[in-house]
Amino acid sequence: MPDRSKRYHRKVIFDRLKITPYDDAALAFAPNAADTGLPGDRRPGLAILSRNGCAEEPEIIQDLGTPLVIPFGALRGSDGDAGAFTLRRLSRPILKARIPMGGAAL
Repeated sequence: MPDRSKRYHRKVIFDRLKITPYDDAALAFAPNAADTGLPGDRRPGLAILSRNGCAEEPEIIQDLGTPLVIPFGALRGSDGDAGAFTLRRLSRPILKARIPMGGAAL
């Protein structure tokens, strides 16, 4: 709300606005592990802004400790397997956070 020294402090729009302070707000940021920081070679990260804060420290997942192996089934007309794909790092980070809402953490 504008203070009384402003000539527009009596405008009707300010009477209609609901103002809720964000005192418990939290910002969690996950930088991209592949970002070198050089101009023109930046990689997008990820952020979460929560007006309810965080129930615990957010977790950043990008480099997988145990590689994920995705097997491919047999191709049509063949009996052998078609190989597998191994995933060791994600191209963008995953930001895992628990947000308190209504007595529970989601």
